[in-house]
Amino acid sequence: MKLFVFSFIFFFVACTESGINNLKEFNLSQVGLNSFPYSNMGKPWDSLDAPDLILEVYLNNKLSYSSKESQYVNLNYLDLPIWFNFDSLLYLEPSTLIKVKLFDMDSNSRDLIDTIEFQPPFIFELPLIENITSDTTTWRFHYVGK
Repeated sequence: MKLFVFSFIFFFVACTESGINNLKEFNLSQVGLNSFPYSNMGKPWDSLDAPDLILEVYLNNKLSYSSKESQYVNLNYLDLPIWFNFDSLLYLEPSTLIKVKLFDMDSNSRDLIDTIEFQPPFIFELPLIENITSDTTTWRFHYVGK
């Protein structure tokens, strides 16, 4: 038992001294898509062409980023993966609740394609790209330092 406790303390001190510990402050710089549902229950998102994607990011239920107009018009699967680049970094802490919504923008409406809600991972080293798969979409989240 003493050997186990000593080994754990040595490992903790070694990791802390080498700078490997859970970061308390970091930023979200981009959200990417590897895949998303290309139809809405078998019907295309747009009647004449492919979807026009809009992204919104909420931090602790407050809108922090909106692409407002589509960076990706008439997107097809050959264009994937894609990245939504933010105008400025989004500040995060480990307890931040992140909600991301993906929409198809039409001339007079927006159709929700998918949404995901989560907290950031334990981050030990930056930059980090985290892949998360929801029911219908594979997301990518790019974290960077302050």
